[in-house]
Amino acid sequence: MISSLSYEVELLSRMVEIDTNVATGEGYREFAKHMVEEARHLGLEVKVHDAVIEATDGRSRPNIIVNLNAPTDRTLILAAHYDTVPPGEGWRYEPLKLTVKGNRGYGRGACDNKGDIAAAFGALRELSKKSQVKRNVVLALTPDEEVGGELGLGFLARKNLLKGEGAVVMDGSPEAVVVGTSGVVWGSIMVQGVGGHAGYPHTAVNPIEKAIPLLEGLKDYSRIRGEKRSNLPSPPGSPFERVWGRFTVTMIKAGVKENVIPNSCEIRFDMRLCPEEKLSSAIGEFRKYFQALVKRHGLKANLTILKQWTPSYIDPKHPLVEEFREAVKWALKREVGVIGELGANDAQHIYRQMPTITYGVIRGDSNIHGADEYVRFRDVQTVRDALIKFCLE
Repeated sequence: MISSLSYEVELLSRMVEIDTNVATGEGYREFAKHMVEEARHLGLEVKVHDAVIEATDGRSRPNIIVNLNAPTDRTLILAAHYDTVPPGEGWRYEPLKLTVKGNRGYGRGACDNKGDIAAAFGALRELSKKSQVKRNVVLALTPDEEVGGELGLGFLARKNLLKGEGAVVMDGSPEAVVVGTSGVVWGSIMVQGVGGHAGYPHTAVNPIEKAIPLLEGLKDYSRIRGEKRSNLPSPPGSPFERVWGRFTVTMIKAGVKENVIPNSCEIRFDMRLCPEEKLSSAIGEFRKYFQALVKRHGLKANLTILKQWTPSYIDPKHPLVEEFREAVKWALKREVGVIGELGANDAQHIYRQMPTITYGVIRGDSNIHGADEYVRFRDVQTVRDALIKFCLE
C-alpha cells in the first residue's frame, strides 16, 4: 500500500463497510450521515437533498453536495455515485470489508464507485489546505446510478442544483479521458400465439415457433446496427477502432410446463448507441425495422421500450478535455488519449447543462459487479493528484 494514501484508504475502508447496494438502499442514510460528518471534519460546506419526494417506493435517496469554496467564479463539478450492486456470491474476501493486499483493496464498491469518492475527498482535503486554488469544487455524491440515476444525479440536474463551467463524472478509467458515452435502450418484444395442450398442437398457435423468424431478423439487425461508427476511439481491447453500435438479444421467456403450449413468448434486448447518435432517431429506426419484420412474417407482436439512457458527447478538443488531459499527464507522468465508452453513466444527466467528461479508477480487470471487486491504490492516487493539479492551474 502507498503510505501517502493512508487517509484515502482509511476512508475507503469505512465506506465499503456500509452496505449501499441499490437493490435495498438500506445503507443510504447511514452512508450520507457518515459522509456529511467527514466533509464537516475537513471544514467543507455540505448539504443533503433527498429525492424521497420523487421516489415511488418511498425510500430515502440522499444526494450529498460538498463544497470547497475558492476566491474565483470558476466552478468544477465532480460527480460520483455511492450505490453499488449487491455483493453476490463467490468471493474469496469479505465483500463488506476492505481487504488490503499489496497495491489492491478488495470489497464491494471499492472500485465502483467508492474508490473514486476516496480520491475526491483526498483531493478536497489537500486543496482545503492551499491558498492558490483556481476553481471552486462541488462534489456530488449520489445514489441509484446502477439503475439509471434518475433519483441521484438526475434529480440534482432537474432541480438545477449543480452549476459549473464543467463536470467530471468519476466513473471511468485512469488510462484515458472519456469524452462520450453510449446510449442504451432496453426493450421487450411480445410475440402472441394461442395456447393449448402440447398433445393437440393443431389446435394452438405456438408463439415460440413464431418467434424463430423474428429472432433471425433481430440477428440481422444486430449486423445493421453494428455498422454504425462513432468518430471516437473505442476502449482498449475492443474489436473495432471506433465505438460501434450494438444490438443484442439477452432474454427469452415462454412457457410454464412441458405439455403446455404458451400464449406468448417474450424477447428482451439491449441496444447500444454511438455517443453522437440521437436516442429518438435510433429508437424510431428500430421501430420501423421491427414493424416491417412483423409484417413480412405475418406475426402478432408488440414492441415496448422499457428503459433508456441518453448518450453523451463532448468535442475532444474542448478546453475542458485538453486541460484535464494535461492534469492527468502530470499525475501519470505520461500522455493519455480520449475514448468513447461502451456503456452509459450519469453523464447523461448533466452533459446538456455543462461540458462533461468521465475519468476515474475503474479498469477492465477490476471485477466491478463481480466477485472480488478491487481497486488499485495507485489509481486512487492518480485520480486524486490529477484533480488537485487541475484545480490549482
